[in-house]
Amino acid sequence: MSILLDEANAYERGMDDDLTLAKRLCWDSYEWDGVDSDCVAKDEDDAWDYAGEICGYQEDFIDRARDLLEVARKAVNE
Repeated sequence: MSILLDEANAYERGMDDDLTLAKRLCWDSYEWDGVDSDCVAKDEDDAWDYAGEICGYQEDFIDRARDLLEVARKAVNE
């Protein structure tokens, strides 16, 4: 249900929900503390910027976000 709420909140703010969810997926997919990985980021936007330095990485998260939103929307409609 949180996916649906996140999507609704992004819509209300006029944000691209695919991009918002892609940033959240990117942030939640790794440890960004630099201890358990080489990646260091302070928030979702910082992690997203870091992912942008890797060719195709942001696009992959956007594709995954679209797929996840499609599944969530179907589940809500059933």
